[in-house]
Amino acid sequence: MEFGYKGVGNAASRDQLGPQHDAALAFAARATSSFPGAFPPIKLGDIERRLERTGRPTVSLGRVVHELFREYELEDADPRRTHFVDGGVLDNAPFGHTIRAVVKRTAGVEVDRRLLYIQPDPRFTPPNPQGEQPGWVKTIWGGLSTVAGYEPILDDLLEIRAFNERVRRVRQMIERREQEIATLLAQVFEDVEGFDLHGNLPSDVPQDRLRKVRDLVHLKAQTAAGYLYESYFQIKIHSVVGQFGRVIARLCDYPPDSTQADLVARVAYCWAEERGLIGPTDDPERQGLRQREFLQTFDLGYTRRRVRFVIQAVNDMYRELSPDGGRPDRADLDEAKRALYHEGVRLSRVIRGEALSEEIRRSLETCFGVDELSEEALRQAGSLDDMASGLCERHRDRLDRLEELLGAEIRSVREGFRGDLYETFSELTAPWSPDKRRRVVLRYLGFPFWDALIYPLQRLSDIGELDEIEVVRLSPSDAVALADGNASADDLVTMKLQGVGAGHFAAFLDRSYRENDFLWGRLDAAERLMTVVLGRRPSAAEIKPALSAILEEERGLATRKKAKRRMKKISKRIAAL
Repeated sequence: MEFGYKGVGNAASRDQLGPQHDAALAFAARATSSFPGAFPPIKLGDIERRLERTGRPTVSLGRVVHELFREYELEDADPRRTHFVDGGVLDNAPFGHTIRAVVKRTAGVEVDRRLLYIQPDPRFTPPNPQGEQPGWVKTIWGGLSTVAGYEPILDDLLEIRAFNERVRRVRQMIERREQEIATLLAQVFEDVEGFDLHGNLPSDVPQDRLRKVRDLVHLKAQTAAGYLYESYFQIKIHSVVGQFGRVIARLCDYPPDSTQADLVARVAYCWAEERGLIGPTDDPERQGLRQREFLQTFDLGYTRRRVRFVIQAVNDMYRELSPDGGRPDRADLDEAKRALYHEGVRLSRVIRGEALSEEIRRSLETCFGVDELSEEALRQAGSLDDMASGLCERHRDRLDRLEELLGAEIRSVREGFRGDLYETFSELTAPWSPDKRRRVVLRYLGFPFWDALIYPLQRLSDIGELDEIEVVRLSPSDAVALADGNASADDLVTMKLQGVGAGHFAAFLDRSYRENDFLWGRLDAAERLMTVVLGRRPSAAEIKPALSAILEEERGLATRKKAKRRMKKISKRIAAL
């Protein structure tokens, strides 16, 4: 269940965190607590009955069934008759979702991107150390209890490490090719009056002149890339056709993982093949012309990549700020990031197909409505490819018209967007020192060279952003400020966690265990978060005020003698720092 918020001024405003969604949020919280052995599974009707007893309306829950359980509807399943349990039973370390959220997050200031995860009990005991053959009870219990245990976390961490390694290699490639691309761009500027690589960017440039500059740079990039340019070009074609299908699926309210979204994508590729955009052809020259026209209209992802590529250059400059007050200073870089992210958001809304005309939406409903893509139709089709082929043949004229309508709307905003982006870029960087401006000019106007070099790598290796993601664990073993100097990692866990007994359910059975674990969790989190912010372990003078404040707050909540004795011991440890 995903809840989101977009402000009222947004083209696709949405508020799923307000009072109208209280019941749905309560259901989500209760469902994610339904871990086997702790709390029983729950149905939507359970929440509705509780609402009825309190006299609160149930309409708020009924209206979100379509929003939050769209895949159930598409599969002819009834979410109201479904029992829900904690998703952690299957996926207790959703690192993939988190990474995608991290790289999409915008920031108008200098940032470090880190992924923090909590591992309350990091101890690992190898199963069956004696080598005995397990009986059927142990086999079943082992299969159940180790789901979402150590291995999924390890797999995700290894994937993040591999991701960071790929990012480092691409960034090294960028550094090595910078001078070569600067030379190529300078050669282009020799034929363009008013432009040079040392920072001269004329303002108020007419659209036709900007178009000429872009065309010359693209031609030079194609010549420099040689035979490799064809691979880059074909990857872009497939990417834009895929984006074409994703936009249609999103506008038809088909979740990305649904069968209907998959079918829409297949129809898009089938149509593209029939129209000579992809696949073999007897007339390569005509196909190439058709492909270039298609990209010129629909390849908005290219412009978005350019904005992000320049943002990464701005990010690198934060580490080079001059103490003598030269430009750009921190305020200049912050302003540049905010402006560039703003332009990127504008473009993303167009890419997602927001605010399209009513005629386009009607065409989509005709071609890809739920009646056309129903579960019954899918079952009768035999295969998704057969059904996609049939839909493409039946709606060929409508799909051609859809391309025409979408193309007209995109062209109406694209040229203006390019001009706005250039003006924004020119004005923001005007006060900067020549060497810094040269670097971003090389990134911005020289982007065709860079994209031909790195986009195939990004696309095929799923790198996305060129920012490494540092992973930080929060666990009892990692926070050592209040530990005995001779304590082992297991000793720390034993001291700090009393709720790990009984298969990690002991805290359900004893309040004092919960209080102990909550307290140590707060103390350890303070130390680990300060370590993240400082980039090193905090000194005693830095951490003592934080730990003392936490202990004092918890002391006011403690009512049992056992808790007070515990806090007295911890207080002595803090004083001894």
